[in-house]
Amino acid sequence: MPSDSSTLRMIDLIYQAASEPSHWFEFASELSKSYGGAPVVLGMKLLGPVESHHHFAAGLRGRAGPELLEHFLTGLPFDPQSMSELTDRFSTVDIIFPEVEFEETDFYRQWMRPNELAAVWPISHVVTLDGEHAPVVLNVFRREGGGAFTPEELAIGNDLVPHLSRALRIYDELSALHRSRKELDDVIDRLRIGVILTDAERRPVLMNRSAQMMIEIGDHIALRDGRIRANGESDDALLQSTLEGAKFGDSWRAIRLGEDAAHEHGLQILVNPLASAPTGVQVRDAVAALFLSGPETFSVLSLRYLRKLYDLTAAEVELVAQLAGGASLGKAARDRNVSVNTARSQLKRAFAKTGCHTQSEIVQLVLKCLSSIRET
Repeated sequence: MPSDSSTLRMIDLIYQAASEPSHWFEFASELSKSYGGAPVVLGMKLLGPVESHHHFAAGLRGRAGPELLEHFLTGLPFDPQSMSELTDRFSTVDIIFPEVEFEETDFYRQWMRPNELAAVWPISHVVTLDGEHAPVVLNVFRREGGGAFTPEELAIGNDLVPHLSRALRIYDELSALHRSRKELDDVIDRLRIGVILTDAERRPVLMNRSAQMMIEIGDHIALRDGRIRANGESDDALLQSTLEGAKFGDSWRAIRLGEDAAHEHGLQILVNPLASAPTGVQVRDAVAALFLSGPETFSVLSLRYLRKLYDLTAAEVELVAQLAGGASLGKAARDRNVSVNTARSQLKRAFAKTGCHTQSEIVQLVLKCLSSIRET
């Protein structure tokens, strides 16, 4: 029988695994020790942001663990309804197959015997969330030469049953919170304005993709020494004083950067101080929210990113954007007040920089690039 410290260690690992599933490996190993080194397999359907199936095993070789469920379902006269017999305790599997000769089953011949396991019914326990689905199935096997499991050995697992059930519910609730957080992050990333949360040292603790793109383009703001800075001495002084005020709870303030001849567009920033966050919030260090927008549309911002990506000139990117919008070369030239020959020369330079050879190729490249920017 395991010591009290071993049982407490297993209970501790169960609750650690509720928030970090990798601890199930340690739990399986500790449970195996409690059964004298018996092989243990814990199969779990992780609901997470993306549903996935995992196996945490101790005392088995290779892919024996992942192969267990397939052989269990196909190698025994399995009835899903019978699994309910295993939800409130650890029990040997013969309680749901009372008329079956175990050594004659495909499960024993095809999986247990090749893995050098004894011809005795394994211990099993099923943990459910709603009484119907079984996201966790735990099995303990006897090594070859061993006898049937005793009532004392079943009691080892029964001490863990309520903790396994609670841990699974905790994991399910955490997964729901993570899914909600991911959905919220996805919405924030789809905003056509930049969003930045900064801490008291003016370091970003969260940025959406639009803000990241604005910083990468670098016309108005940048990251220097890990802090949000504006380009230009006067603009940066304005931004830093506004962020300093937000740290001390000043009311929201709107500022504008880059309104000079060196920039095609100015950048408007709304700085909003944040209330104190409760303990445990992931971005609790954030003291200010910055909302960044300019007169440009998202498509213009994306084209400027395309310009940076392929080192296109302003004239070249404007031309290919018009072509991508359905304009002919002649119309694009007229709209931009240049000759067709000039437009053709600009297009040839764009071909060279992007690796395209025809007008349709460069249009497809532009559309694909802009689509991927919107989707990422």
